[in-house]
Amino acid sequence: MTGDACAVLEQPRNPSLSLQAAFGATVRLIVQPLFAGQMIVATVARDFSLGGAETGLTAAASLHGYAVGLVCLVPLADIIETRRFMIRLLAAEAVALLICATAQSFVVLLAAAFAAGTASCAIQVLIPLIATVTPDARRGWVVGNVVSGLMLGILLSRLLPAFISGSWGWRPFYAFAACATAVAIGIINTTAPEHRPRSRESWLRFMIRDRLPLIRFLRFDLGGPTPDENTIWLFGTN
Repeated sequence: MTGDACAVLEQPRNPSLSLQAAFGATVRLIVQPLFAGQMIVATVARDFSLGGAETGLTAAASLHGYAVGLVCLVPLADIIETRRFMIRLLAAEAVALLICATAQSFVVLLAAAFAAGTASCAIQVLIPLIATVTPDARRGWVVGNVVSGLMLGILLSRLLPAFISGSWGWRPFYAFAACATAVAIGIINTTAPEHRPRSRESWLRFMIRDRLPLIRFLRFDLGGPTPDENTIWLFGTN
């Protein structure tokens, strides 16, 4: 979130250890399904009789969705109230995970996994929020505690899906992940501070101003033509 767009209702104060633990647990729960596709590809491929290329899509769908969420949805945190925004994202993720658990076709599973990955960008809304409501002197310590929860969640996101899918199948894992996301919604609703951005800028204008230069820069960085000096000045990629 951009600094000039942020405004909290109260002056920053030290988040309690319980709040740090709650936020750490929340990101740990949210990130679980993001990497799950890599660990359940074998059982999904067996159930849907998939070939090698389609099996790869199972692992990639949620991560591609996450990338779209980072570019297109995270900027909304500079426009609308943050706690309500996170709750909406997590509710969408929970619904998408339930659809994954009950999907009767591979296309539906892919679409729902993509949607779940997109909504899981709530992680990148929550971490800046805890940084915003923490005083400068304690910000590194508090954010480090929350990010530690994220790192632990990434580790568990490989172990837990493998265990559950190996024991009971991939559908129970997605059902479990939907329940975990519902728990995360409860944590956010009861512990997250209210945060109202000052910005009244529209989403489209924000995307054109801040995201178009980023996309163009990534295109250059990933092997596109090298921008000349005028292009760099015009799109702010320097």
